[in-house]
Amino acid sequence: LDLLKMLIRKYPTHSLWQASAPFEIIAESDDKTVLDFGKKMVAVFAQTGKVHPAKSFYAGLILEKNGETEKAMAFYDALAASDDFKEQSYKLDAMMKVAKYQMTRNPAVAKAMLERLVRYKDYVTVKDGLYNDAKEMLTKLQ
Repeated sequence: LDLLKMLIRKYPTHSLWQASAPFEIIAESDDKTVLDFGKKMVAVFAQTGKVHPAKSFYAGLILEKNGETEKAMAFYDALAASDDFKEQSYKLDAMMKVAKYQMTRNPAVAKAMLERLVRYKDYVTVKDGLYNDAKEMLTKLQ
């Protein structure tokens, strides 16, 4: 953690912070200084307008840990929205986050998301728990 903080202080604008690995490292932290820096990384990534499976997912986690759930959902939604990256666990996890978030807010959106997630069963096999959770949530929405 001390090394990470030192790197943040010495090289706050280095382009390597925009690689996917730093997003994961920052998202796994609970340190306020590290998470605050993560928000800056997310802001830079957001300016690109691109969707990257790992970075988009971890950007959402960083924002959630900073108490910015609405902004986090925008990253999850963007990742979950299309059929791109359907073989990526990040996408499937983002889809589940969107579905859980929408369960009480907009059940129709949650249902549509869960139905899409279940259709990706071929890609979910390593995460059967996720598939089973989606099926269970769908039955609650029927």
